[in-house]
Amino acid sequence: MSFVRANQKFSRALTARAISATSVFDMFPKLATMLFALPSTRRVLDAGAGAAWCFPIEYKSYFGLTLIGNDIDADEMALNPALDERVVGDVCKSLNVGNGTVDLITSYSGVEHFPDNAAFLRNCHSALRPGGRWIGQFPSRYASFAILNRLVSEDLKQRLLKTLRPDAVDHIGFKAHYDRTQYSAFRKLAEEAGFVVEHWHPGYFHFYFGFFTPLYLLSLVSGLLRMAFGMRDFATYNLFVLRKCGPAEIVVFNRERHGGMERPTVAAAAALLPA
Repeated sequence: MSFVRANQKFSRALTARAISATSVFDMFPKLATMLFALPSTRRVLDAGAGAAWCFPIEYKSYFGLTLIGNDIDADEMALNPALDERVVGDVCKSLNVGNGTVDLITSYSGVEHFPDNAAFLRNCHSALRPGGRWIGQFPSRYASFAILNRLVSEDLKQRLLKTLRPDAVDHIGFKAHYDRTQYSAFRKLAEEAGFVVEHWHPGYFHFYFGFFTPLYLLSLVSGLLRMAFGMRDFATYNLFVLRKCGPAEIVVFNRERHGGMERPTVAAAAALLPA
């Protein structure tokens, strides 16, 4: 275990600050907070709410939010103190809220666990009011750890997690499907459901291999190359902001501005390298 911890510490030390600061895990709360601040955002539904909200609970009173949790696990949601309403059910079958009754839907590391993302997005579109938004971040189907996750048995996965990532076993040990979670497939699902893709932010790096520094360095180099060549479907993570067609009183994002790789990104990749 000391070997693993030593490698993790060294791997973190080698990670450029710019990589952490531009990760989907860092960008998601920032972009979501911008959406909370919109005057029209009042009812927020957290899909796959689980036992905790990933924002300070003070945000609810500060922004005047009503928070609805939706999860298939009632026991997990019962532990979540941030929720004003709890809805138990399969988000791929129904969100179990009225049509057009929600202003914003959030999904933090949940999409990869849903078996039918086409149905999930259709249900989100129905629940949102015109002009309402969905924001979510999730790993791509083609991320290296996602491929390994699908190849390794559940029993072996749990044993490896307990050994290599004991700090995260309670958060990353759930069954994952990665149903059409690569960029092109998810974008197509979103547009078929009736959404406009308002923003996309990719992440090309991860820390799953931090337990062995040489392997982690190899993953860093791979991420830089995929980013430099704009390989959208091979991004490690995706962060999408989707909008239901309708009046949008404030333009929050320029569509796919930098994250959309609409221009060459060799310079952007180079900017993440240590000085």
